[in-house]
Amino acid sequence: LNLLKSAAAYERLNKPRKLANSLLNMGEVKDLSKLHIEAIEYYQKALTINQSTGLKLQEGYALNNIAKSLIQIQKYNEAEQYCTKALNIALKEKFKPLLVNVYNNLYTLNKENKKFTVALLYHEKLLDLKDSLFDVQKNKQMEDLRAKYESEQKERENQSLLLETELKGKQLKVTRALLFAIAIFACIVTI
Repeated sequence: LNLLKSAAAYERLNKPRKLANSLLNMGEVKDLSKLHIEAIEYYQKALTINQSTGLKLQEGYALNNIAKSLIQIQKYNEAEQYCTKALNIALKEKFKPLLVNVYNNLYTLNKENKKFTVALLYHEKLLDLKDSLFDVQKNKQMEDLRAKYESEQKERENQSLLLETELKGKQLKVTRALLFAIAIFACIVTI
């Protein structure tokens, strides 16, 4: 219900990009509810908006979601056409997260069509891509941890230097006080 209200508001406010995103979300909800034909209607509306606004990533997701729903209702030939269009966008624009979803749909589509060799090919591409994305993510996490460690190390060094400086300052005050006391004592003794 909230998605319908947000879609209506975005349409009223003439916010096509947000409207398309809401329509994609509404399609997802319908897909999860096994209402695949209704989901396709929402995805189609989102696709039309995304094509008119030039949002390639969103267009690719709309195409891929339509394909996913078509696979669910066993319209494999149509699903393959949408998958191919989504694949072309994902490859041309280098949208790796979209590519993961497209490879997954192509794997499922070919498995359902009993094209096991092609299904295996897409499954291998899917796993390779997931591994490379995982490696990139792990490398970034390792780099972040290294930077955090180095930052903490420098902070500890700074704290140590501050304590050392403070200690030397106190020692200097004590030394000065002793020298002053000795000087006064020497003056008193010489008098």
